[in-house]
Amino acid sequence: MQLNGKNVLITGGTRGIGKCMVQSLIKEGVTNVAVIARDKSNLKQLAEEYPEVNFMKIAGDVANIEMLRDAAARIEDKWGHLDILINNAGIVAAGPLEDIQDEDLYDQVAVNLTAVMLLTKYCIPLLKSSEDAYILNISSGLG
Repeated sequence: MQLNGKNVLITGGTRGIGKCMVQSLIKEGVTNVAVIARDKSNLKQLAEEYPEVNFMKIAGDVANIEMLRDAAARIEDKWGHLDILINNAGIVAAGPLEDIQDEDLYDQVAVNLTAVMLLTKYCIPLLKSSEDAYILNISSGLG
């Protein structure tokens, strides 16, 4: 697959697997990368590491529905379409179910399921505008 000229959106792209994916995409020729991450300093650092890349830095929590809508709108305004959506952000609250805090369970479903479905929903029109679109949903072994 040729990645030159592709517009990519990735959640959780500043650390761990997400950052490795961003690095690989750049190595393969991607120069337009929208990254959703909670930590503004990590977003800034990523952009500084790759000055040749056109980063759209979107600071926010994927559990925030309005932020997801705004991210899709920003991509539409700036790029007009999206070629690759990578739903990578995730959180885990592990252990016996009765020991996990209610808020942690709620947050886990909001980030790992609801955000994936909603962001995909908001990006479908952008992906349909692409000649060659892909959606990648990343899960951990616990998923």
